[in-house]
Amino acid sequence: MHRIDTPTAQKDKFGQGKNGFTNGDPATGRRATDLNSDMWDAVQEEVCTVIEAAGIQLSKGEHTQLHAAIG
Repeated sequence: MHRIDTPTAQKDKFGQGKNGFTNGDPATGRRATDLNSDMWDAVQEEVCTVIEAAGIQLSKGEHTQLHAAIG
């Protein structure tokens, strides 16, 4: 897992080295955070790993699998 690291990420939002997201600010010219596949792949695989480690097969239409895996 890793935190967002695109050039438009809000640096140190949650403490030193802990970047976050921003909606941007048109008044100051600050751009909203750009997303990238590295961050989304990390989130996806972290969640899928928990579900699969619990012996649950991923199912596209089921939206309670993470809850079942940790519950």
